[in-house]
Amino acid sequence: MREATQAASESSVHYAGWGVAAAAFVGVMTSFAPIVPYTFSLFLNPLHEAFGWKREAIGGTFALAAITVALVSPCIGVLLDRFAPRRIILPAILIFALALASLSRLGPNILQFYFTFFVLGLVANGTAQFAYTRTMLTWFRKHRGFVLALILTGSGVGSIIIPPLTQWTIEHQGWRNAYLLLGGIALLGFPLTALLMRNRPTVVANIDRVSDSGATVGAAMRSLAFWVLALITALSAFSENGLVTNMAAILIEH
Repeated sequence: MREATQAASESSVHYAGWGVAAAAFVGVMTSFAPIVPYTFSLFLNPLHEAFGWKREAIGGTFALAAITVALVSPCIGVLLDRFAPRRIILPAILIFALALASLSRLGPNILQFYFTFFVLGLVANGTAQFAYTRTMLTWFRKHRGFVLALILTGSGVGSIIIPPLTQWTIEHQGWRNAYLLLGGIALLGFPLTALLMRNRPTVVANIDRVSDSGATVGAAMRSLAFWVLALITALSAFSENGLVTNMAAILIEH
């Protein structure tokens, strides 16, 4: 009966969960996922011209951020299970936005660039769908698949809108102002997240019965299917990130 009541309420346009989903959509649209990978290559040539840094050295900063994301994500997952997600997301957004804006003050010492991308990697998944989905799982059962897909769409929308704005700013206002712009964009998700991002007050206990039907960590690690999926995901990430973070500079050269 309780599950039927929740399913019916989810179908209403007045269901509070849809407001939370809208906040999550905007948050993901302005998170690490669409901003850093899809604008990184736009700065390769300007930074090379400004400081003479080799592209290989500049590209190493994104690799550092990606490795940091991979290493700290399990820790962020533990925090999301222990605390309300908004308590993790809001500080992460602030740090992410300030770090992006601080790149407008870059000097000739490339270590500053590396350190900033290390900080971006630390908070990356605290701003992205990784964090927002934790709250959405408490609000939706019947429409869970649709809502999770909707949140992921936010990243795609951001990757369409943000790079052209960044490129226009670089061409007309300079790369330093472009980093300020990105810092401002990163803050756009903060107000809605602060106002609306809450776990559902009356969460059904053991809503998915994960402890009854799911596999343990040890069993998953011994499963061939797990390692096949892990390998596919890793290869996909390597190929996609390597292409996206260099494509603009390559196309400009040709």
